[in-house]
Amino acid sequence: MDAIAFGAMTVSEFAERTSPSPRVRAFLSALARLNTYADLPEQLSADALILQVQLTARKGVLYLDGGWNQLVSALCNCLKETGRATILTESAVKSIPDAPAVVVALGSPQQTSTILGRAFDVGPPAFVSCVDLGLSAAAKSDFALGIDQPMYLSKHSTAAGLAPSGTTLYSVAQYLGADEPDPLTIDRFIAANGISDADVVMRRKLHRMKACSAIPLAAAGGLAGRPRITATGLNNVFIAGDWVGPEGLLADASVASGLAAADAILANR
Repeated sequence: MDAIAFGAMTVSEFAERTSPSPRVRAFLSALARLNTYADLPEQLSADALILQVQLTARKGVLYLDGGWNQLVSALCNCLKETGRATILTESAVKSIPDAPAVVVALGSPQQTSTILGRAFDVGPPAFVSCVDLGLSAAAKSDFALGIDQPMYLSKHSTAAGLAPSGTTLYSVAQYLGADEPDPLTIDRFIAANGISDADVVMRRKLHRMKACSAIPLAAAGGLAGRPRITATGLNNVFIAGDWVGPEGLLADASVASGLAAADAILANR
């Protein structure tokens, strides 16, 4: 399928066009939640769903032994070793620094707007309520996806080294959409998958986590309608993030827009 051709169609519209069966449409909505973290089928563009499914079907999803934080640590170490970079932490950014070129990568369009003094026309963020569980024994299910309810469970320690020897790591999520987190629903879903409190050795909860800064909107043309890296209106000042550029979603979009900004800076030198 040419996913880009569905950029102006919502996930709900795509599901209705795909099948007259309510069960099939419910499954497509669940697939959209799984691949985009967004439970906003009336707004989310269908090209995001199709591209994500195509990508994961071909290449799967990458997990890193020890977790994603090691990627950030390794990048910082590489920059320090060059002797040509300064890394500042716990420092407030209140304005664009005086530099030959700047990439503003603050995470959300709202924070970026504060620094640049201009607004961006983007979709709403996607939120999830998450629970990470360290278990002394494996649950009866390695993976579960809610069809009638926006729920998710997966044994992440199967894909990478993410738990000490003899234990397993499960991640549970409730995709929120316009709803508020419901701890009781999450607990019932955990119990329904054979996880008892007696097996839990670690529990970490993120009550309301922003999983995506701004979803691509069908009303704006989907991925192609997101702001470009040059949308700052300033010379040699670029933006990057999971809400920027026509390529990718989530971490893929962050990396793609960051690379595009770097290429633009090098081309202008």
